[in-house]
Amino acid sequence: MGTIAEKIFERYNATSDEEWRKIIQRSATEPSVDGITFPLVPDPDIQREYVGSTLAENTHEPYQYYKAIKDIYLSHFAQIDEKTKLLDVGSGWGRIIRFFMKDILPKNLFGCDVSSKIIDVCKTSFHGELDFQLIKPLPVTPYENESFDIIEGYSVFSHLSSFAVLHWMNEYFRILKPGGMLAMTVWKESRFDFIQKIQREASKSPESERYLSILQSSLSENCVFERDVYKKSGFVFIPYSSDLENTYGEAFVSPDALMSQWQTMFDHITNFELDVDQQIVILQKKDNTQQFSDETLQAMASVAKMYDIQSICACDYNKTLYKKRNIFPPGQWLARFLGGGK
Repeated sequence: MGTIAEKIFERYNATSDEEWRKIIQRSATEPSVDGITFPLVPDPDIQREYVGSTLAENTHEPYQYYKAIKDIYLSHFAQIDEKTKLLDVGSGWGRIIRFFMKDILPKNLFGCDVSSKIIDVCKTSFHGELDFQLIKPLPVTPYENESFDIIEGYSVFSHLSSFAVLHWMNEYFRILKPGGMLAMTVWKESRFDFIQKIQREASKSPESERYLSILQSSLSENCVFERDVYKKSGFVFIPYSSDLENTYGEAFVSPDALMSQWQTMFDHITNFELDVDQQIVILQKKDNTQQFSDETLQAMASVAKMYDIQSICACDYNKTLYKKRNIFPPGQWLARFLGGGK
């Protein structure tokens, strides 16, 4: 009879994408569709914690991302079929990967996340039939060299420091097949407009207060400082805590900045703007190209770490912490980090 995931593939492989979206939406509230028990959806609070809405409330956002990945892959690479091997990075509770279940055999679908809690949720929700792996915040992963045709991640690089992005890009290159597609979303510059809007709210909603609190700072007025840094360097990192080793927060990465660093390993195929504040950057792994040497990667990592520390020190919240704790000012901290102070 096959597994549940195999039944889904067999039953819906020829279904149109739009009809499939409707079926996915039904599966968010119905225990079975067409006599098939679909992957479960977690508690609504867990769903909203990760993406701000439930699958029953919003299939549009994950669907448009899924559809864009499929269409771009068909236009520039090949057709996604049952043999395509896909890795969903930062899989969360699985709202993206379930869309690919009609196109790709379950043995070729993989997900990973840094949260043990959410990986356990996925293993339960998908009845243990898809491969979900717990990974660390920084590489390496358990995957073999040149394992995947597609590596995609929704709202991953919009939260990682430049130090983390550097190491993950190097890892994605390792586990992606030559000619394979890397698709990662980054914030559009319009995200600054969203932050500016909630800064100006006279009576902030609990959601706005929580978001600004998570950022540890309301940022500069109208995000003037952050916008300027983004335009000049293409990267802004605002950590979610004052830990100088933190690699997770709010990150603004421009496609141009990403490509300027990785053009020796990847070709830039296109950018695709979603109708939310995210855009997809589509890259293709070059053939006959090697990873950076350990020495080169270490040197690049030192620069990236310095940049992240500068970003952290630029946060008003952290500057206040330094002052309250009577720690040397940010400039002196950087001097010590770079070996110029004692």
